[in-house]
Amino acid sequence: MLPTPVQIPPERVPPIAKEVASSKQTWAILFWFTAALAGLIAYGQQSSDSDHVANAAGVGFWAIVLFAIGLKHFKVARRAERAVKRAEDPHVTWTLAGRELVAYTDRGISIPESSFKLSQSQVTMLTALPSARLRP
Repeated sequence: MLPTPVQIPPERVPPIAKEVASSKQTWAILFWFTAALAGLIAYGQQSSDSDHVANAAGVGFWAIVLFAIGLKHFKVARRAERAVKRAEDPHVTWTLAGRELVAYTDRGISIPESSFKLSQSQVTMLTALPSARLRP
């Protein structure tokens, strides 16, 4: 069963998008640092020993995998940063479909470079009712 799309006011998008961008950048840096360490370990294990060469190839493989995961997180961070800028555009509307925050033009065309996935806690924060204020 497909989730029911929910319209999101544009002023609620930037705080969540900034949070997503910040956390994804942190994860990307962490994965890239670990990939660099794995690459250094693989480079250090290269020798004439066949056991060390096989081990270096395995560590090199994991360095590539960690780099790719970091790249995925970096791309999500860039999309979230673009969403912060797009939230100011009056011709863009925002829809929450499940855990995906999707940007649409006023013609109904999706903007994939400004759309990104949210965690469940971010969905809850985005869809929560605004706090009530008492009039003086």
